[in-house]
Amino acid sequence: MALIILCLNELRNKLIAEGRYTDCVDELLVKFISAKTVKLKIRR
Repeated sequence: MALIILCLNELRNKLIAEGRYTDCVDELLVKFISAKTVKLKIRR
């Protein structure tokens, strides 16, 4: 989850540097940051 947030943030920074809109990336960041985490048990 953290890797996705970091990559989206880097993409957002790149778009800002290019002077492009970041609306879609901003929406995705909000969704990932506010998403609940799910714990899974792995059986062996």
